[in-house]
Amino acid sequence: MPNPRNPKVRVIDVDTDSIEFELTNTDLSMANALRRIMICEVPTLCIDLVDIEDNSCSLLDEILAHRLGLIPLRSSERPMSEFNFSHACDCDDYCEKCAVEFVLDVSYDDEVEKRRDEGDEIGGEGDDLPIAITSKDLISSDSTVFPAHFSNETEQQRAQGQGIVITHIGKGQRIKLKAVAKKGIGKEHAKWQPVATVALKIEPIIKLDEDILNDFSSEDKHKLVDVCPKKVFEYDDNAGAIMIARPMDCIFCKECIYLGEDLRQKPEDNLAIVVEHSADTFKYIVETTGALEPKELVMNALDVFAEKLKRVKHAANRLQMN
Repeated sequence: MPNPRNPKVRVIDVDTDSIEFELTNTDLSMANALRRIMICEVPTLCIDLVDIEDNSCSLLDEILAHRLGLIPLRSSERPMSEFNFSHACDCDDYCEKCAVEFVLDVSYDDEVEKRRDEGDEIGGEGDDLPIAITSKDLISSDSTVFPAHFSNETEQQRAQGQGIVITHIGKGQRIKLKAVAKKGIGKEHAKWQPVATVALKIEPIIKLDEDILNDFSSEDKHKLVDVCPKKVFEYDDNAGAIMIARPMDCIFCKECIYLGEDLRQKPEDNLAIVVEHSADTFKYIVETTGALEPKELVMNALDVFAEKLKRVKHAANRLQMN
Protein backbone atom coordinates (compact mmCIF):
# COMPACT_ATOMS: atom_id res chain seq x y z
CA MET A 1 0.00 0.00 0.00
CA PRO A 2 1.64 3.28 -1.09
CA ASN A 3 0.09 5.48 1.59
CA PRO A 4 -0.92 3.31 4.56
CA ARG A 5 -3.15 4.93 7.16
CA ASN A 6 -3.72 4.06 10.78
CA PRO A 7 -7.20 5.28 11.76
CA LYS A 8 -7.63 6.19 15.41
CA VAL A 9 -10.73 6.37 17.59
CA ARG A 10 -11.01 8.76 20.54
CA VAL A 11 -14.04 8.35 22.82
CA ILE A 12 -15.43 11.72 23.88
CA ASP A 13 -18.43 10.72 25.99
CA VAL A 14 -20.31 7.52 26.89
CA ASP A 15 -23.78 7.25 28.42
CA THR A 16 -26.12 4.35 29.08
CA ASP A 17 -27.75 4.72 25.66
CA SER A 18 -25.37 6.89 23.63
CA ILE A 19 -21.73 7.33 22.71
CA GLU A 20 -19.81 10.19 21.17
CA PHE A 21 -16.44 9.53 19.57
CA GLU A 22 -13.98 10.92 17.04
CA LEU A 23 -12.45 9.04 14.12
CA THR A 24 -9.22 10.45 12.68
CA ASN A 25 -6.58 9.64 10.06
CA THR A 26 -9.05 8.26 7.51
CA ASP A 27 -11.27 9.61 4.73
CA LEU A 28 -14.96 10.26 4.24
CA SER A 29 -15.64 7.00 2.40
CA MET A 30 -14.40 4.92 5.34
CA ALA A 31 -16.14 7.14 7.90
CA ASN A 32 -19.46 6.84 6.09
CA ALA A 33 -18.99 3.08 5.68
CA LEU A 34 -18.69 2.74 9.45
CA ARG A 35 -21.85 4.82 9.91
CA ARG A 36 -23.80 2.59 7.52
CA ILE A 37 -22.51 -0.58 9.19
CA MET A 38 -23.70 0.62 12.59
CA ILE A 39 -27.15 1.25 11.14
CA CYS A 40 -27.80 -1.88 9.10
CA GLU A 41 -25.13 -4.56 9.52
CA VAL A 42 -24.58 -5.01 13.26
CA PRO A 43 -26.66 -8.07 14.29
CA THR A 44 -29.18 -8.02 17.12
CA LEU A 45 -31.99 -10.23 18.42
CA CYS A 46 -35.57 -9.37 17.53
CA ILE A 47 -38.95 -11.11 17.59
CA ASP A 48 -39.48 -12.51 14.11
CA LEU A 49 -42.20 -15.15 14.47
CA VAL A 50 -45.43 -14.82 16.47
CA ASP A 51 -47.91 -17.67 17.00
CA ILE A 52 -51.13 -16.18 18.41
CA GLU A 53 -53.47 -18.63 20.15
CA ASP A 54 -55.95 -16.12 21.57
CA ASN A 55 -56.33 -12.38 20.99
CA SER A 56 -59.51 -10.58 21.98
CA CYS A 57 -57.94 -7.14 22.53
CA SER A 58 -58.59 -4.15 20.28
CA LEU A 59 -55.47 -4.73 18.14
CA LEU A 60 -55.52 -6.98 15.10
CA ASP A 61 -53.16 -9.96 15.15
CA GLU A 62 -50.91 -8.36 12.49
CA ILE A 63 -50.58 -5.09 14.42
CA LEU A 64 -49.90 -6.94 17.68
CA ALA A 65 -47.16 -9.01 16.01
CA HIS A 66 -45.68 -5.86 14.47
CA ARG A 67 -45.49 -4.11 17.86
CA LEU A 68 -43.81 -7.15 19.41
CA GLY A 69 -41.19 -7.09 16.66
CA LEU A 70 -40.26 -3.50 17.48
CA ILE A 71 -39.37 -4.23 21.11
CA PRO A 72 -35.56 -4.15 21.47
CA LEU A 73 -34.10 -7.28 23.08
CA ARG A 74 -30.87 -7.39 25.04
CA SER A 75 -28.57 -10.32 25.76
CA SER A 76 -26.79 -9.70 29.07
CA GLU A 77 -24.29 -12.58 28.99
CA ARG A 78 -24.20 -14.15 25.52
CA PRO A 79 -22.62 -11.91 22.86
CA MET A 80 -24.28 -11.80 19.45
CA SER A 81 -21.43 -13.86 17.99
CA GLU A 82 -22.63 -16.87 20.01
CA PHE A 83 -26.03 -16.85 18.27
CA ASN A 84 -26.38 -18.39 14.82
CA PHE A 85 -28.33 -16.80 12.02
CA SER A 86 -31.39 -18.99 11.43
CA HIS A 87 -30.41 -19.58 7.79
CA ALA A 88 -26.94 -20.77 8.89
CA CYS A 89 -28.04 -22.96 11.81
CA ASP A 90 -28.10 -26.75 11.49
CA CYS A 91 -31.57 -27.10 13.09
CA ASP A 92 -34.75 -27.75 11.09
CA ASP A 93 -36.80 -24.80 12.38
CA TYR A 94 -35.18 -23.03 15.31
CA CYS A 95 -33.27 -23.97 18.45
CA GLU A 96 -31.55 -22.37 21.43
CA LYS A 97 -28.46 -21.75 19.27
CA CYS A 98 -30.31 -19.41 16.94
CA ALA A 99 -33.50 -18.32 18.72
CA VAL A 100 -35.13 -17.43 22.03
CA GLU A 101 -38.78 -18.09 22.83
CA PHE A 102 -41.07 -15.62 24.60
CA VAL A 103 -44.51 -16.32 26.01
CA LEU A 104 -47.24 -13.73 26.60
CA ASP A 105 -50.32 -15.00 28.44
CA VAL A 106 -52.43 -12.29 30.10
CA SER A 107 -56.12 -11.82 30.79
CA TYR A 108 -57.93 -8.83 32.27
CA ASP A 109 -59.32 -10.59 35.34
CA ASP A 110 -55.98 -12.22 36.23
CA GLU A 111 -54.10 -8.95 35.76
CA VAL A 112 -56.55 -7.00 37.93
CA GLU A 113 -56.17 -9.51 40.75
CA LYS A 114 -52.38 -9.70 40.43
CA ARG A 115 -51.86 -5.95 40.34
CA ARG A 116 -54.15 -5.32 43.26
CA ASP A 117 -52.19 -7.91 45.24
CA GLU A 118 -49.03 -5.96 44.35
CA GLY A 119 -50.61 -2.73 45.62
CA ASP A 120 -51.10 -1.01 42.26
CA GLU A 121 -53.91 1.54 42.05
CA ILE A 122 -56.02 0.54 39.03
CA GLY A 123 -59.36 2.00 40.05
CA GLY A 124 -62.33 0.91 42.12
CA GLU A 125 -64.35 -2.27 41.94
CA GLY A 126 -66.71 -1.02 39.22
CA ASP A 127 -64.33 1.10 37.17
CA ASP A 128 -63.30 -1.62 34.66
CA LEU A 129 -60.38 0.50 33.47
CA PRO A 130 -58.19 -0.85 30.66
CA ILE A 131 -54.86 -2.33 31.77
CA ALA A 132 -51.58 -1.75 29.94
CA ILE A 133 -49.77 -4.87 28.74
CA THR A 134 -46.06 -4.12 28.54
CA SER A 135 -42.75 -5.72 27.65
CA LYS A 136 -42.43 -6.79 31.28
CA ASP A 137 -45.26 -9.28 30.69
CA LEU A 138 -43.13 -11.18 28.14
CA ILE A 139 -41.63 -14.34 29.68
CA SER A 140 -38.31 -15.39 28.13
CA SER A 141 -37.10 -18.98 27.80
CA ASP A 142 -33.54 -17.70 28.28
CA SER A 143 -32.97 -15.66 31.44
CA THR A 144 -30.01 -13.87 29.81
CA VAL A 145 -32.19 -12.48 27.00
CA PHE A 146 -34.88 -9.97 27.91
CA PRO A 147 -36.62 -6.87 26.54
CA ALA A 148 -34.67 -3.64 26.91
CA HIS A 149 -37.51 -1.93 28.77
CA PHE A 150 -35.69 1.35 29.31
CA SER A 151 -32.58 2.83 27.74
CA ASN A 152 -31.83 5.04 30.75
CA GLU A 153 -33.04 5.88 34.27
CA THR A 154 -34.96 8.96 33.08
CA GLU A 155 -37.17 6.80 30.85
CA GLN A 156 -37.70 4.32 33.68
CA GLN A 157 -38.86 7.05 36.05
CA ARG A 158 -41.12 8.57 33.40
CA ALA A 159 -42.74 5.19 32.66
CA GLN A 160 -42.92 4.37 36.41
CA GLY A 161 -41.21 1.04 35.77
CA GLN A 162 -43.97 -0.41 33.59
CA GLY A 163 -41.89 -1.18 30.50
CA ILE A 164 -42.73 -0.66 26.83
CA VAL A 165 -46.51 -0.61 26.30
CA ILE A 166 -47.63 -3.25 23.78
CA THR A 167 -51.39 -2.72 24.04
CA HIS A 168 -54.26 -2.34 26.52
CA ILE A 169 -56.81 -4.98 27.45
CA GLY A 170 -60.28 -4.42 28.87
CA LYS A 171 -62.77 -6.49 30.79
CA GLY A 172 -63.16 -10.01 29.40
CA GLN A 173 -60.18 -9.69 27.04
CA ARG A 174 -57.17 -11.98 26.82
CA ILE A 175 -53.91 -12.37 24.89
CA LYS A 176 -52.07 -15.67 24.63
CA LEU A 177 -49.19 -16.12 22.21
CA LYS A 178 -45.70 -17.47 21.66
CA ALA A 179 -43.02 -15.33 20.03
CA VAL A 180 -39.65 -16.41 18.64
CA ALA A 181 -36.73 -13.99 18.56
CA LYS A 182 -34.03 -14.52 15.96
CA LYS A 183 -30.73 -12.93 15.04
CA GLY A 184 -30.74 -10.52 12.11
CA ILE A 185 -29.44 -7.25 10.68
CA GLY A 186 -31.03 -3.98 9.65
CA LYS A 187 -30.51 -4.76 5.95
CA GLU A 188 -33.13 -7.47 6.30
CA HIS A 189 -35.61 -5.39 8.34
CA ALA A 190 -35.42 -2.11 10.24
CA LYS A 191 -36.53 -3.82 13.47
CA TRP A 192 -33.04 -5.32 13.76
CA GLN A 193 -31.33 -1.92 13.66
CA PRO A 194 -29.43 -1.42 16.96
CA VAL A 195 -29.38 2.37 16.66
CA ALA A 196 -32.00 5.09 16.92
CA THR A 197 -29.70 7.47 15.07
CA VAL A 198 -26.08 7.81 13.95
CA ALA A 199 -24.97 11.39 13.35
CA LEU A 200 -21.74 11.78 11.39
CA LYS A 201 -20.20 15.23 11.42
CA ILE A 202 -17.12 16.32 9.51
CA GLU A 203 -14.77 18.53 11.52
CA PRO A 204 -14.96 22.12 10.21
CA ILE A 205 -11.81 24.09 9.41
CA ILE A 206 -12.51 27.80 9.91
CA LYS A 207 -9.99 30.40 8.80
CA LEU A 208 -10.11 34.15 9.46
CA ASP A 209 -8.22 36.59 7.24
CA GLU A 210 -7.10 39.20 9.76
CA ASP A 211 -5.82 41.59 7.07
CA ILE A 212 -9.27 41.79 5.52
CA LEU A 213 -11.10 41.89 8.85
CA ASN A 214 -8.98 44.84 10.00
CA ASP A 215 -10.51 46.91 7.20
CA PHE A 216 -14.04 46.11 8.38
CA SER A 217 -15.92 48.50 10.62
CA SER A 218 -17.02 47.47 14.09
CA GLU A 219 -20.60 47.28 12.82
CA ASP A 220 -19.63 44.89 10.01
CA LYS A 221 -17.72 42.67 12.43
CA HIS A 222 -20.76 42.48 14.69
CA LYS A 223 -22.86 41.51 11.67
CA LEU A 224 -20.48 38.63 10.90
CA VAL A 225 -20.70 37.42 14.49
CA ASP A 226 -24.49 37.71 14.70
CA VAL A 227 -25.24 36.08 11.34
CA CYS A 228 -24.04 32.66 12.56
CA PRO A 229 -27.08 30.69 13.88
CA LYS A 230 -24.86 28.48 16.07
CA LYS A 231 -22.84 31.36 17.62
CA VAL A 232 -19.52 29.97 16.43
CA PHE A 233 -17.92 33.43 16.58
CA GLU A 234 -17.57 35.97 19.37
CA TYR A 235 -16.56 39.63 19.24
CA ASP A 236 -13.76 40.76 21.55
CA ASP A 237 -14.57 44.36 22.50
CA ASN A 238 -11.10 45.01 23.94
CA ALA A 239 -9.21 43.82 20.87
CA GLY A 240 -11.92 44.80 18.41
CA ALA A 241 -11.50 41.42 16.73
CA ILE A 242 -13.60 38.38 15.82
CA MET A 243 -12.73 35.20 17.73
CA ILE A 244 -13.58 31.57 16.86
CA ALA A 245 -15.28 30.46 20.08
CA ARG A 246 -17.08 27.20 19.20
CA PRO A 247 -15.73 25.76 15.94
CA MET A 248 -17.31 22.29 16.37
CA ASP A 249 -20.78 23.87 16.50
CA CYS A 250 -20.46 24.92 12.85
CA ILE A 251 -23.17 23.36 10.63
CA PHE A 252 -21.71 24.57 7.30
CA CYS A 253 -24.69 26.82 6.63
CA LYS A 254 -22.33 29.33 4.89
CA GLU A 255 -24.21 32.36 6.23
CA CYS A 256 -20.91 33.95 7.30
CA ILE A 257 -19.46 33.32 3.83
CA TYR A 258 -22.48 34.84 2.08
CA LEU A 259 -22.27 37.95 4.26
CA GLY A 260 -18.51 38.11 3.71
CA GLU A 261 -19.15 38.17 -0.04
CA ASP A 262 -21.58 41.09 0.37
CA LEU A 263 -19.07 43.02 2.51
CA ARG A 264 -16.25 42.77 -0.02
CA GLN A 265 -15.24 46.00 -1.65
CA LYS A 266 -14.46 44.20 -4.94
CA PRO A 267 -15.83 40.87 -6.21
CA GLU A 268 -12.30 39.56 -6.77
CA ASP A 269 -11.19 40.26 -3.17
CA ASN A 270 -10.54 37.33 -0.83
CA LEU A 271 -13.14 36.38 1.75
CA ALA A 272 -12.75 37.40 5.39
CA ILE A 273 -13.98 33.97 6.56
CA VAL A 274 -13.36 30.62 4.91
CA VAL A 275 -15.06 27.41 6.11
CA GLU A 276 -13.82 24.05 4.81
CA HIS A 277 -14.40 20.37 5.56
CA SER A 278 -11.64 18.42 7.27
CA ALA A 279 -10.32 15.60 5.07
CA ASP A 280 -9.49 13.17 7.89
CA THR A 281 -11.37 13.97 11.13
CA PHE A 282 -14.97 12.91 11.79
CA LYS A 283 -17.23 13.04 14.83
CA TYR A 284 -19.99 10.51 15.61
CA ILE A 285 -22.96 10.81 17.93
CA VAL A 286 -24.67 7.42 18.26
CA GLU A 287 -27.91 6.71 20.12
CA THR A 288 -28.80 3.05 20.66
CA THR A 289 -32.22 1.41 20.89
CA GLY A 290 -31.15 -0.45 24.03
CA ALA A 291 -30.49 -3.75 22.25
CA LEU A 292 -26.72 -3.25 22.62
CA GLU A 293 -24.53 -1.23 24.93
CA PRO A 294 -23.01 1.80 23.14
CA LYS A 295 -19.44 0.49 23.37
CA GLU A 296 -20.54 -2.99 22.33
CA LEU A 297 -22.30 -1.52 19.30
CA VAL A 298 -19.19 0.35 18.10
CA MET A 299 -16.89 -2.63 18.69
CA ASN A 300 -19.26 -4.97 16.81
CA ALA A 301 -19.43 -2.49 13.95
CA LEU A 302 -15.64 -2.35 13.76
CA ASP A 303 -15.51 -6.17 13.72
CA VAL A 304 -17.97 -6.26 10.81
CA PHE A 305 -15.91 -3.59 9.03
CA ALA A 306 -12.70 -5.57 9.54
CA GLU A 307 -14.33 -8.71 8.14
CA LYS A 308 -15.46 -6.78 5.06
CA LEU A 309 -11.93 -5.49 4.48
CA LYS A 310 -10.57 -9.05 4.76
CA ARG A 311 -12.98 -10.22 2.07
CA VAL A 312 -11.98 -7.33 -0.21
CA LYS A 313 -8.29 -8.11 0.31
CA HIS A 314 -8.86 -11.81 -0.37
CA ALA A 315 -10.78 -11.02 -3.57
CA ALA A 316 -8.04 -8.62 -4.71
CA ASN A 317 -5.36 -11.28 -4.15
CA ARG A 318 -7.33 -13.81 -6.22
CA LEU A 319 -7.64 -11.29 -9.05
CA GLN A 320 -3.87 -10.74 -9.01
CA MET A 321 -3.25 -14.51 -9.13
CA ASN A 322 -5.51 -14.85 -12.15
